[in-house]
Amino acid sequence: MYTSNSLLVDCGILEKLKKNRILVVSFCALEELPDVIGKLIHLRYLDVSYNCNIRRLLESLCDLCNLQTLLLYGCHNLECLPHGMKKLISLRKFDGASKFIPEITEVEKLASLQNLRTFKVPKDSGHKLIELNGLKQLRGGLHITNLENVENTVEASLASLKSKEHLNRLELEWTPSQESDTGVSLHISEKVLEELQPYLNLCSMTIRGYNGAGAPNWLQEQVYSRLEFLCLENCKRWKDLSVEPLINLNYLTINNCNELRSVEGLGIKSLQVLTIIGCPKLLLSQGEAQTEKSSLRELVIDDTAFMQQSLIKNFLSSVEQLTISFSCKAVIFEGVDVESLQSLTSLHSLCFSCCKNLQSLPTKLYTLTSLQSLQIYDCPQIQSLPQKGLPPCLTNLDFEGCNLALEQQLGNHLVEIKKSSLTTLYT
Repeated sequence: MYTSNSLLVDCGILEKLKKNRILVVSFCALEELPDVIGKLIHLRYLDVSYNCNIRRLLESLCDLCNLQTLLLYGCHNLECLPHGMKKLISLRKFDGASKFIPEITEVEKLASLQNLRTFKVPKDSGHKLIELNGLKQLRGGLHITNLENVENTVEASLASLKSKEHLNRLELEWTPSQESDTGVSLHISEKVLEELQPYLNLCSMTIRGYNGAGAPNWLQEQVYSRLEFLCLENCKRWKDLSVEPLINLNYLTINNCNELRSVEGLGIKSLQVLTIIGCPKLLLSQGEAQTEKSSLRELVIDDTAFMQQSLIKNFLSSVEQLTISFSCKAVIFEGVDVESLQSLTSLHSLCFSCCKNLQSLPTKLYTLTSLQSLQIYDCPQIQSLPQKGLPPCLTNLDFEGCNLALEQQLGNHLVEIKKSSLTTLYT
């Protein structure tokens, strides 16, 4: 092994290391790799990290047919990869310069590659989705973006995501384009999503920017029992979603799905964090009646009306963190919503964020006797604290981007909290 004890790499020494399997030349202030490295054909591990002046790697690097790990962390001035990267047929781990992976021609020849964080589908030339077919050893997470550029369902089917048994996190993303709004494009998007069925071991699934109206059949099948995280984001035409009970689902996020009307079959037994923002038509419907205690601990919403829906209403007493974000309402937790507020008997943390129209804090805020932390961010219309003040057990108060009059009152209250805590500490 030759390590970074010296700032200069002696080519003469490297020539004597032809049988070496590990080479670390990190932090060596290299401007380029010595050409002789291409002769170290037994190398399995090469770490070139934190050589900030390296701009390109020599083509001879691609002669290392036994190389399994290539690390390029901190090579911030690196401009490109060698053209012959496809020859590194034994490469398993490639980290630190993943942004250049889209430049690798015939990337499917890297059949041993285990990590590919992002795969971008180009509009014209370059990687096609079919190139994922040969990468059967991928593991961990995979983010496939620009799916609007997939031309047909055959291409999506040949990506063979269903056979990638080591993947446990998958993110599928369509990016906005004028062409993606056509009727033909919407139909293709639905077919493409259907063909991108992942392996059943999946723990985390994100679908972002999908412009179809229907859910894929595979999401409704009872095969994703390990799924812990599900996120639907900016799926503006998606109308209905029916799922088999996801018994291990801990995190559900639904953001900006304007037309989504229903999510049916959800069980809340294992759900810990629920986020619903920008879904004005959404009605939540649970599967079987829930008689056991809920695991729901955190709720992030933009409309307190969601707290009146039975799937959430029956389990408000377990919620410990509540965030009201991007609400369009001028008044919240008044009238029929007061009952929801008073059901939050375990609430420790309450946050109001980016509620530009909100005129006041809830009148009954003082009744939250378990509340310890209150945050108020970017709520410029609130001018004062409620008449009966804040909850008695507050120990943390944070605010920013509020009306000056409110910030002054909050500042005074914060001083009182600190005085109280000091008094408690020394008594």
